[in-house]
Amino acid sequence: KQWYQRRVRGIYKGIIPGFMYQFLMNTVRASVFEMCNSWGLTSDLEDEPVLWRYAAACALSGSAGAVIASPAYLAKIQTQSQASPKMAVGWQHSHPKSRWVIWNAFRGHRGKLKSGFQGGTSAVMRVSLASTIQLLSFTTVQHGFYSLGVHNALFNSCISGVISSIPVVIISNPLDVVCTRMYNQDLGAYYKSNRECIEKLYQREGWRGFYKGAFVNYCRTVPHMVCTLLLWDHFKRNSINLSLTLQPKSNEFDFEGFGDSHKDIITKFGLDFDDDEGRG
Repeated sequence: KQWYQRRVRGIYKGIIPGFMYQFLMNTVRASVFEMCNSWGLTSDLEDEPVLWRYAAACALSGSAGAVIASPAYLAKIQTQSQASPKMAVGWQHSHPKSRWVIWNAFRGHRGKLKSGFQGGTSAVMRVSLASTIQLLSFTTVQHGFYSLGVHNALFNSCISGVISSIPVVIISNPLDVVCTRMYNQDLGAYYKSNRECIEKLYQREGWRGFYKGAFVNYCRTVPHMVCTLLLWDHFKRNSINLSLTLQPKSNEFDFEGFGDSHKDIITKFGLDFDDDEGRG
């Protein structure tokens, strides 16, 4: 129906706030996780990775990304939920231009800064849980394929993303539904809290209501996971290579090219120099 109504513009509705959300969330998430990893918070004293510390770092980084990107997520949800009266579902927000919904989200909808974070707690739960399952499952499946002899990085990552997206969607989709409904309402119009949203959702729609859009969510999660983790690994490797390139190759003083002047330097510091033995 979106295609027949508005063609390409209908399918790509909300792409600008969606891009802002992904940029903010993934940048903060990757940065916080790398900081935890570089500070040794994910490993023990022998530099061996610890599972619960790794999972805690994933949850912490996901929570930080969700909080920072919350206004952009609000703009994304409210823009994508807009539809014509014949197709409208749920609360409809009047944002004629994408730039206005972004501005309203960041300054506070209707002048209330709190409304930009109205679904913040549900977003923190969703992203922190999804980030933990995403990294753990993707890494486990990827290492499993490496041990089976699949060494092509792109093919391995694609297959790992297809398989590891299944537990991510199964576990995080209920929170995704709750998060969407908390963000799409006007501030406190339908649900006052996450608990109220879960109770009303279960009473009216049953457990199936928590898995609305699960297949679409899976189709979104697979390319998102593959692209995000591939780019993260690519930039991380380039950063390591750049740091190794900028490091000095040796701490030893190189006398080559100084001719006989290095004898004067050594003599100046009160050291004996022997040409025959080549010692200083």
